[in-house]
Amino acid sequence: MSGERLALIIILSSLFVIFILNFRNFKIKFFIFIFSFTFIILLNLYYLSPSFNSRIQQLYLIITNFSDSPWFRLYQSGYLAFKSNILFGVGLKNYAIFCDNQLIDPLPEIHRKHPFCSTHPHNLYLEILSETGIVGFLLLSLTFGAFFSSMITKIKRLKDNKIYKQYKALLFGNIFILFIYLWPIKTSGRFFTTWNGSFFWLNLGMALLITKDFYKKDK
Repeated sequence: MSGERLALIIILSSLFVIFILNFRNFKIKFFIFIFSFTFIILLNLYYLSPSFNSRIQQLYLIITNFSDSPWFRLYQSGYLAFKSNILFGVGLKNYAIFCDNQLIDPLPEIHRKHPFCSTHPHNLYLEILSETGIVGFLLLSLTFGAFFSSMITKIKRLKDNKIYKQYKALLFGNIFILFIYLWPIKTSGRFFTTWNGSFFWLNLGMALLITKDFYKKDK
């Protein structure tokens, strides 16, 4: 009802994944009821709410003609900012300043329907690459890779641990949110300077804390 298209897609996909992961615990009739109920609500919103209908149609146009969308323009400026300094980027929080003052818009002014610059490129990976370059991107990737590798290793050791079974749903919920956040093709808020990033760091911290506690008690 709010018109948040990406949030709606994430919620629906999350529910689907939860169902798949817990298939044995669900009754088919219950799942069919929930699916039908959700579908009916969305269908009613589509036909009865002009704003919802408009947002869905805009989403369809963006997907089918992405190169003519505002997101493509911001992704393009993020990529060009990254190309200007491939190794170290333009500096944290400097994308907007660099884009406004130094980037040249490749489109002629007559064809500029959407803004070329913003506060950030609206994509997690382009933000990191444009502001920290390949060096910063690799350092962050190695850090997060080490975190996930550590968690996976500890989870494998704790399959029969009672505490692990008790907090398993919370742990995998945290990890699932992290993977949603890292989904490469979605739009995103600023990673380092807004509350959007807090969702990532909070869930990463909780996942690390849970696996750390499991590991200590298991030893």
